Amino acid sequence: MQEIALLLFQVGKLAIGHASHISQMSPNAFRELLKQRHIPLYSYDVEYFELELKNLRELGRL
Repeated sequence: MQEIALLLFQVGKLAIGHASHISQMSPNAFRELLKQRHIPLYSYDVEYFELELKNLRELGRL
């Protein structure tokens, strides 16, 4: 189940809490597993990043 939870987390189908529960791990242990597997905890696409940059510029923070 751990591999399934990792995959579903990686593709954005499960939040970390649900993925750790399915894996029968604590959220901290699951985060450590993500780190060991080089799976990012957060995943942003270019569109989201550009929107954040735009918002920061409008707020005068960039």
